[in-house]
Amino acid sequence: MIGSLRRGLFQSLEVFAIAAIFAVSNVARADDFFAKAESAYKAGKFGEASAEYRKILDDGKFSPEVFFNLGNAEFKQGNLGEAVLNYRRAWMLSPRDPDIRANFNFAIGKAGATGPELSLPAVVLTRLTMSEWAVVAILSYWLAAACAIAFVMWRRWRGLLRAAAALVCVGVLALAGIAQWRSFRVEPEIVVKTNSQALFAPIAEGTPHFALPEGSVVRELEREGEWVSVQSGANSGWIPLKACENVYPWKNRGHT
Repeated sequence: MIGSLRRGLFQSLEVFAIAAIFAVSNVARADDFFAKAESAYKAGKFGEASAEYRKILDDGKFSPEVFFNLGNAEFKQGNLGEAVLNYRRAWMLSPRDPDIRANFNFAIGKAGATGPELSLPAVVLTRLTMSEWAVVAILSYWLAAACAIAFVMWRRWRGLLRAAAALVCVGVLALAGIAQWRSFRVEPEIVVKTNSQALFAPIAEGTPHFALPEGSVVRELEREGEWVSVQSGANSGWIPLKACENVYPWKNRGHT
């Protein structure tokens, strides 16, 4: 029995050690890619910089810094669609960063493209990230519960009841924030990466409806084969999947 426990303990420690070594090696590799990318960018080798940043993303190391720097490298190469795409991804991870917002808006303007259309409530709700709203929701729930329990125990402290009600309101706001971020997955944003004509029908011979410059940020409505229906303002039309890419999820899913 003791021998089996000992072997099990050693096996667990071995698995933990291997996982730790793997994690450390991945971090070291990401740091190496980042250093190479920074060096290439400073040397004006923007294509090499983009390639190194993409290696970090291929390893699943998503961060606003990597997306932002990749956007800068793509912008320097004149790839406005790719620049807008990566600035938008950086914004989703760090929505309050002024540099990200400034570069995103500059790239959109440079391309003459249409930006994302968010209502005023959506603008407010995206000031915090989805993770931050989740923390707010959890904290407000437990604090409201604590206040309610304390009020039941000491009814003379009526301020506790008002505090609980206020915390419930904060929790509802946090849930609305989470729902807003989830909408980017349910109704994903798409960035057009090449100048395109939105068509009335999902066929190559379809009648042109309206133009979508490179870098336009639109909403996906539906897909049919190698085509996707998108909405830009009051207009909607079909464009090829190969001409665009979802902002979320990060990794390319069937796009080029």
